[in-house]
Amino acid sequence: SKLDHSGRKEWALELSSRFEDRRLFEVPPEDIAKRLAQSGKFNIRDYAVLLELVRWRENRVRDINVPRRWIAEDGVLIDLAKIKPTTAEQLQGFRGLSKGETKPPHSDRILAAVQRGQESEEEVPSDIKRRSVLQPSSDENLGLDLLRVCLTLLSNEFHIAAKHIVSPQNLLPLLRLKPKTLADMEVSQLVSPQLGEKGLQDLFEFLTGKSSLRMNSRRGAELARIADGEEPAQ
Repeated sequence: SKLDHSGRKEWALELSSRFEDRRLFEVPPEDIAKRLAQSGKFNIRDYAVLLELVRWRENRVRDINVPRRWIAEDGVLIDLAKIKPTTAEQLQGFRGLSKGETKPPHSDRILAAVQRGQESEEEVPSDIKRRSVLQPSSDENLGLDLLRVCLTLLSNEFHIAAKHIVSPQNLLPLLRLKPKTLADMEVSQLVSPQLGEKGLQDLFEFLTGKSSLRMNSRRGAELARIADGEEPAQ
C-alpha cells in the first residue's frame, strides 16, 4: 500500500486509533468553550455567555443525538455570545443556527442561556486570559496567511494533510519561533517529523526568508529558493 511504501503506516494507525476513544466525542463544555474563545478576536468578557451557549448545545445534541453543527455551528455560538440577542426574532438573523432552534420553545432556551451567561459570576479561566494576550497582530495575520499557503504546497508535495504537518494551534508559535537553524525548529516540536528531512528543510527556508512563494504559469503557486545575492521581497 501507499502507507507501507512511504513508511507511514504505523503513524496512520496511531492517528486513527485516537478516534476509538469515546471521550473524544464527549468533550466537557468547558473545553469546547476554551477552544472557541481562543479563535479570532473573541472578547474574553463574553466567555461566560459563550460557555452557557456551549452547555445548551451539548444538552441539545445529547437529547436528539445529532452532530453539533446540525444544531449550531461553532462560529454562530461566538456570534451569539458577542451580540447577546434578547428575542426570538433576533435569533432568526444568525446564519449557522438551525431554523428549528429559532422558534419556541427552543429559542427560549437559547435566550435563557445568554441571560444566564450575562448574570454569571464564573471566572474566566487563567489560561484563556493568558492566551487572549497572544492574539496575532495585523502583520502576523498576513504572515499566517502566507504560512498556510506554504503548508498547503508542502501538503500536496509530501502527501500529508496540512493540519498534520503543523496543528492549527501551533501556527502562531511557529511563526514567532524565528529559528536560526533547522535544529531549532526540530527541537520546538511544532512541526511533525513525518514531514521528512526535505520537507522540514523547505519549511525552514521559507520561515527564514531563503525561499518565497511565487506564481508559476504551469503549476500555479510554488515555493522558490531565493538566489544568493537576491534581495527577498519586502
